[in-house]
Amino acid sequence: MKKIGSTLMALGVIGLLFVSCTNEEHKGEGFMDEVVIENVEDSMQLSHGYPEVTTDIREGYYLGEKINYEVKGDDFVFSGDILLNKKEVFDTKEESLASLNTKRRKRTGGVHRNLWPNNTVYYTVSRYLPAQYRVTKAIKHIESKTNLKFVRRTNQRNYIHFRVGPGGCSSHVGMQGGVQYINLGSEYGCSTGVTVHEIGHAIGLYHEQNRSDRDKYVTIHWNNIQQDYKFAFYMKKWNMKEYTPFDFNSVMMYHPYLWSRNRRPCITRRNGSSYINEHQQQHLSKLDIVGLSKMYPGNKVVTPVHPVTPVTPVNPVPPVDDNNGNYKDNTWYTIHGIRVKRRWNQWWYYIARDRTFRKVLNVNNSWVLDGSKFSNNQHHYIDGVRVRRQNNKWYRGTWYNNREVNYVNGKWVNV
Repeated sequence: MKKIGSTLMALGVIGLLFVSCTNEEHKGEGFMDEVVIENVEDSMQLSHGYPEVTTDIREGYYLGEKINYEVKGDDFVFSGDILLNKKEVFDTKEESLASLNTKRRKRTGGVHRNLWPNNTVYYTVSRYLPAQYRVTKAIKHIESKTNLKFVRRTNQRNYIHFRVGPGGCSSHVGMQGGVQYINLGSEYGCSTGVTVHEIGHAIGLYHEQNRSDRDKYVTIHWNNIQQDYKFAFYMKKWNMKEYTPFDFNSVMMYHPYLWSRNRRPCITRRNGSSYINEHQQQHLSKLDIVGLSKMYPGNKVVTPVHPVTPVTPVNPVPPVDDNNGNYKDNTWYTIHGIRVKRRWNQWWYYIARDRTFRKVLNVNNSWVLDGSKFSNNQHHYIDGVRVRRQNNKWYRGTWYNNREVNYVNGKWVNV
């Protein structure tokens, strides 16, 4: 595979999650301390990538098509968090096509691999994986909405193993055969919604914004995307059947600001408007459920959802700078140049990297993170930065070389 990018320190996807039980055949999983993350249940703390893992960006051929992917540790990763089978990534198109000719693949909505037979997914969990309830809740949610059932493995050959990965969250797409991993890194916060997203990959779903018909519904703002992550926004070139219309609310849809280099959206609707939804990617959307009911048919009755109508592009409407003191609840405003949301008579700032709303205060015409809800004498990860709350102040660095910082107008600054 041709190397096309220099090494970089990737942004984080995440991990804190689940466990119980272990399996002796999974060796080499060292113990990692659980990181204290503020419990914001309605957040999805996902920003794809592997924190503090050196990566190379390369190009190769997969399913007969040229792709860019990352080498993160021992993993080949496509589109931020999709694990590729190394045996299916080739240097030349000819090799890739030859591989395709030797093995026919079942094509389903967004999946190039076999589905899980009998609607049953077997799994095990590493005992080193923290915050087990998140995976437990993710599985319970998927089972309640679909015809799938998840069963603890005994001696089944094909199964998922939830583990602490090399840093970040990632998964293969569809059943691979044998053991396959869902990596849930322990260093960055990983919510129940993130776990639903990664399980979504494992049961056969790709990212929504990579669909071949996406240009009818969204605009990709290439100039706003970090150079090293533009490849994550390329459309899937291999032919796949999509069982549902395009879905902005899908648990598999990127956040509009993910991998932004300038705090401007990387993805908008075709008319230039945003599709930010604070409930997005916490759970399966209605169309996710419809699609999975077709992939895994059964007794659950799913109500059809009306498709999204493609929109003709128009000039985007600039955000309203309403600073006259008359604010409506559950409404976005741009004040002092920062986009904030009025909710419950308080102000909230959306941190795209964490996919989390944080309460902020207007201090001298600047928006400052409200630290009153964060525990003292503990570390927290906020906007990709590890900081410590001490004596109601924020500090960054080691015990011997730390400095006071504050989160102002959407970034960490020295005090």
